[in-house]
Amino acid sequence: MNEKQFYLGENDDRVLLAFNFNVMREIQGVYGSISSWADKLQPKKDGEPDMGAFIKGFTFMLNEGVDIENETLKDNEQKQPFTEKQVGRLIGKFGKDEISTAMQKAIVGSTDSGDKSSKNE
Repeated sequence: MNEKQFYLGENDDRVLLAFNFNVMREIQGVYGSISSWADKLQPKKDGEPDMGAFIKGFTFMLNEGVDIENETLKDNEQKQPFTEKQVGRLIGKFGKDEISTAMQKAIVGSTDSGDKSSKNE
């Protein structure tokens, strides 16, 4: 597995999205497996995905990004982790389709057997 990181948004709205073993562990802890979580993201008969699973997974990815960024910041510059309510608002701001594409890109990119030296785009 390759850790996959990239930024969404611009300027003050820019957030780091990361998918790695820490995120996988978080998802597995709640849903049992990545597959079980991913199944919840697929639209059901009523045409809607499980938004709780969507928000929670995105929150895990964003908060891993916050942790990664905080490793290089001074204590007074540290970022706070996102709450699920804040993440729901971010999804509204960026658009669900864009976030869904970004999450898929992160997950697929982390399992890509291509050039393992490239973490960022």
